[in-house]
Amino acid sequence: MATPERPTNTKAEGPLAQLAAWEHAVWEHYGGGPVVRQSVRFVLSIALAWLAAHIAHLREPVWSLITAVIVTQGSITQTMSTGRDQIIGTLIGAGTGIAVIGLGLWVMPGWLAFDLALIPLVWLAAWRGTRRFALITLMVIVLFPSEGGPFTRPLDRLLSILCGVGASVVVSYVVLHRPARREAFATAASLLDIVADMITKALDRTADHAQLVAMVESGIEQLFKIDALLTEAARERRAKLAERDPMLSELPSVMRRIHSDAFLVARAVNAGKELLGPHEITPVRETLVQAVNILRDRCRQEAKHGRPMHATAEIPSDFLDEKSRCVFSTTPEMRFVFALLLDDLHRGGRLLWPDAPDHATNTAPQPA
Repeated sequence: MATPERPTNTKAEGPLAQLAAWEHAVWEHYGGGPVVRQSVRFVLSIALAWLAAHIAHLREPVWSLITAVIVTQGSITQTMSTGRDQIIGTLIGAGTGIAVIGLGLWVMPGWLAFDLALIPLVWLAAWRGTRRFALITLMVIVLFPSEGGPFTRPLDRLLSILCGVGASVVVSYVVLHRPARREAFATAASLLDIVADMITKALDRTADHAQLVAMVESGIEQLFKIDALLTEAARERRAKLAERDPMLSELPSVMRRIHSDAFLVARAVNAGKELLGPHEITPVRETLVQAVNILRDRCRQEAKHGRPMHATAEIPSDFLDEKSRCVFSTTPEMRFVFALLLDDLHRGGRLLWPDAPDHATNTAPQPA
């Protein structure tokens, strides 16, 4: 079996980026799937949490293991969010637990102090679900018996939970984290497939309003996914995403514009604004769909390589060159929406081929 090659395009990347790229290359080569990937991360988080608790000589390392399972998520963004909620909830619950123990020792019966503390934490958990960890921590500190003094128990369990959170965050950053850039461009390619299908069915008049709305909603789901992946990519490195990967940084806005323009074209045709016959509309459809498919294939290239490709300055010669003059219409409404779509397709070309010369000419739709 051939050994996977170490990625060579790491000139401007740090050691963590190179490690992540190498991990992903090995993982893809040996066929690891998302379920196995997350299973490995769970196991390593648990092991690291146990090791940290053991080094800290904590009496109850089991709480660090449980926390590692809760906090370790499928992405850095989700892990950081869950870890933040866990830490805030733990601090609130630990402080409340210490107050309950003190009141139970010197002021009132322990059960009464616990009940009085439980009411506001239940309200807090109901008001903001992410604060339920405060309620869990209070019960862990007060209700579960433990060796040692009454005030060492909350501290020990607090440190155990922090060990679990720390282990999860480290594993999320270092071990097999989700390749956000690859997924973002793969999702953009899927979105462009939807756009091409929408344009085809709209101009051929083979889709009714309900079908067009369904395609638009599918596209919106892909746009939300791209936004989430952009947030994930921004968390992967300390350098700003716009500086280290401007193509990925601008991808959501360009995809959103193309998707919106395609919907405008579809709505205008569906509303009867286009008067061209089937034979006249064919070159218009073919030109637009071809341009969208070229952008889609370029996104798939970026998704395959995982990092910006610097040696691909050649933009396809048939991308909206003279063929764009085939995009014409008999009505001002359709010329307007076609012009919007052509302009944003050119914008997508400039984004995906940043080193290519601007080849756009006067491609405004002409009257029929």
